[in-house]
Amino acid sequence: MNKSFFLLTIFMLASGFACSQGQTSSSEFERAERLRRGFNFEAASEIYKSLLETSTDEKFSNTLTIQIARCENGKGMLEFAANPVAQGYSDVPKRDFMLYLPEQTGFFWAPLPEILGKTKPNSNPVNLVYANPASDTLYFSALNKTGNYDIYRSIRINDTLWHAPEQLGDHINSTGDEILPVVSKDGKELYFASNGQYGVGGFDLYISKFDDKSGKWDIPQNLGFPYSTPSDDYLFINDLSKHHSYLVSNRSIANSDSLRIYRLEYEVNPIKSSISDPAEALRISALINEEEKKSEENKVPEPNTGDYPSLVKEVRKIQSQIDSTFKSLEALRGRFSTLSNMDDRSLLEREITSGEIYVSQLRDKLQMAG
Repeated sequence: MNKSFFLLTIFMLASGFACSQGQTSSSEFERAERLRRGFNFEAASEIYKSLLETSTDEKFSNTLTIQIARCENGKGMLEFAANPVAQGYSDVPKRDFMLYLPEQTGFFWAPLPEILGKTKPNSNPVNLVYANPASDTLYFSALNKTGNYDIYRSIRINDTLWHAPEQLGDHINSTGDEILPVVSKDGKELYFASNGQYGVGGFDLYISKFDDKSGKWDIPQNLGFPYSTPSDDYLFINDLSKHHSYLVSNRSIANSDSLRIYRLEYEVNPIKSSISDPAEALRISALINEEEKKSEENKVPEPNTGDYPSLVKEVRKIQSQIDSTFKSLEALRGRFSTLSNMDDRSLLEREITSGEIYVSQLRDKLQMAG
């Protein structure tokens, strides 16, 4: 089946995604869901198709058709998979995760002004705008007439006036939600998340490039694996120095109120290859720093002596290190806001990121110790 078929299928059926309570709780459907989340798209698709053949519930059949399409999309993505170099991660609150991203000079996150559009009062994550005061065009996500998020833009008239917002068009906006648009500094690339475009499930990440000749944005392309996964992938952004990229996702996160910010090595044209082993896809999608992983694997485990007092002492020691590092990070963030020299800010930013990664490592140690 071709790409346009699956894109059309998801558009047509998105509104009927809800499943009946009885059938969605079936063990076979849950097994297929686990296989899909584990990148075993072929096996998951076979189960969905089998269930579809016997389904008499229209909503459940629509759900199965969507999941089959997502599996086909997933198989296609794994044919051209990247393997980015992971440099660490940090777990942060989901609602305002943007505030934990490294600052980009001239850019900032801000609430959507009511004059530009409406937003859901309890959006999670909150619907913020990635603004650049030096730009004459502002891109943002706001609710459309049907209650879904679309991407809009408004063009500056003068220092105080802006044109009425206009939608970017149906090739950018789907029947689902398009959220958290981020435009590159040169205004040529638009990154955003969508749960209504051609994808593998949940929110996927997309890029659209600006065509100078037509003055319009091209048809968006899925960033592909492992940037987009069956989980919810909310944001992809390159830092202005083009040393790092940041990806925000709920993959590998058990807490529904948290997200994980991954720092990746910046790549202009990632090398892509085919992945046939679901276990290999799952490993790559975890975006774990391989050196740290090897270091942990090579450690010789200490025998369990049942020394409970020593265990308590170790847990308290790790928690103390976490608390101490948090205090240091708060002080560094306060100092960061007072700096104006770019070199000093860049140096301090790296120090803060390293501290956040260290906290994440300590949390892992704390979980193992407990």
